[in-house]
Amino acid sequence: MLMPVVVRCLFVVVALLSCARAQVQYSALKDPQSPQGIPYTRYYTTDRFNRRITFYVYGNQDERLPIVVSVLGSGAFSNFIRRGDQILDAHRTAREVFGERAHILIVEKPGVDFLEQHPNRGTAIQGSSEFRKEHTLDRWSEAVSAALRAARTLPLSGPNRCLLIGHSEGGIVVARVAAENSFITHVATLAGGGPTQLFDLLEAARAGRLYKDMPPDADKQVAKLLADVAVIQSDPLEPITVSVLRISGVATAGRRSSKMFGIGFLNSARGRTTLCRQTLTEKS
Repeated sequence: MLMPVVVRCLFVVVALLSCARAQVQYSALKDPQSPQGIPYTRYYTTDRFNRRITFYVYGNQDERLPIVVSVLGSGAFSNFIRRGDQILDAHRTAREVFGERAHILIVEKPGVDFLEQHPNRGTAIQGSSEFRKEHTLDRWSEAVSAALRAARTLPLSGPNRCLLIGHSEGGIVVARVAAENSFITHVATLAGGGPTQLFDLLEAARAGRLYKDMPPDADKQVAKLLADVAVIQSDPLEPITVSVLRISGVATAGRRSSKMFGIGFLNSARGRTTLCRQTLTEKS
């Protein structure tokens, strides 16, 4: 009779530990030494891969407002860059457009240090080995999701509306995050493609403008692209790269009831973000 009781107790303990870990997992820890010279407060959280995720929140931390998550495109670079004596961020447009009407939340890519920049911004060529390991669709999406969930535990988080904005590769990422979190109400993908990234690449190849070092011959460019994809697909270390090529952000986000819209290229980033603000602040 003793053994069944012990087993039941063990199950209860394991369940309690799992619940406790889940609660701690997405808690937000404020950095007492947030970088000076930036209009953000730095926080940390732990995601389901047990990684420390760094994120930043803009705005009056004492006011409850909607959260706007802004995710940039591909590349091993920080959200912040030093220019002379100033530290600038790539989300200035979102900050200026939303003003004091929302909190802007940005997440540093795992494997990228604060202020880290490289000449080839859109690639991982000069990124760290940690970045190349961590920057897959599921792991990057989890980092963004963990930061958002942690931020929602803070008093600053408004409970009703949450907007995700993703540019280029970020459009696919926010679509994935929205599909995994039912509380997200609005999703915007800016120049993130419609069907898939592979479709976009094929369209560029068919127009003869994908490979700059090749003649603008559609058949040759398409053949080159398909050969390159086959090489990537044959590499056992690159399954996520292939999945990103074949994933449609629009279809992924469509698994939830979030309001979603996609925009190609407007004349300015401000124009794109203004549309996002109008959607987030509409009375509906």
